[in-house]
Amino acid sequence: MYYNRIISALVLSVVIIISGCRTPHHTNTLIFGTNTKFAIDIEADPTGNPNLTIGYKRQEAVWMPLLANSDNNGTPMNNTALLFKGQQGTADQDTYSVLASFGATFSGGSTMGIETQGAKVSTEGGLAQFFATGLAARKLAEAGGSRLVSVQPDGGVSEEIKMKAAELMASWDNKTSRIIAYVQKDGKVDKDRLSALLKDTGLGDNDFFKQLPGKDINELRAALKDKYINNVDALSRNIK
Repeated sequence: MYYNRIISALVLSVVIIISGCRTPHHTNTLIFGTNTKFAIDIEADPTGNPNLTIGYKRQEAVWMPLLANSDNNGTPMNNTALLFKGQQGTADQDTYSVLASFGATFSGGSTMGIETQGAKVSTEGGLAQFFATGLAARKLAEAGGSRLVSVQPDGGVSEEIKMKAAELMASWDNKTSRIIAYVQKDGKVDKDRLSALLKDTGLGDNDFFKQLPGKDINELRAALKDKYINNVDALSRNIK
């Protein structure tokens, strides 16, 4: 027979948007933190028989800039190709897209004395929390939100989210392959095609792309997987 009683469950989430007018220039930084306490008390009866209490607590925090700095090596705020920006197609644009989840499972049990003929009581439970920003938050809201993130052995991410992620990765791979095929000539970056590719993307004055013509195509391939991953959509739209 199973007995369990939740003694306390407390989840505290704090999201603060920091603003300022002096260095550093990050004026839209997300601070996210949780402090979770969870306890379960197991008793046979209130007469003094053995009991078991399971306790669990944790803390986690995230400090994340949602947009790049506005000077030096950062990207100007009025640039249409912000490096810290989530974008899907031509209509959906938002802040940097992030999905993070925190999950835990726990269980316990106790064997009673002779009076209870060796009866055993046990219990188990789980916690699942997540936060999302940008397009990730919007997609979660469209697809059902918290029901997609649960306590599971593989880390708490549902099959639905995995499928969405796989679809996005396949789309990104396809667009990147088209960009590489379009801009390369004999394994090098073609100047004229690169110029056409950069049109209306806000990257025309970017130092990296200015120095790219004539270089090995793998330099562009690596950049699209790293620093310029959020610009793949805009670049692929210029392929005729």
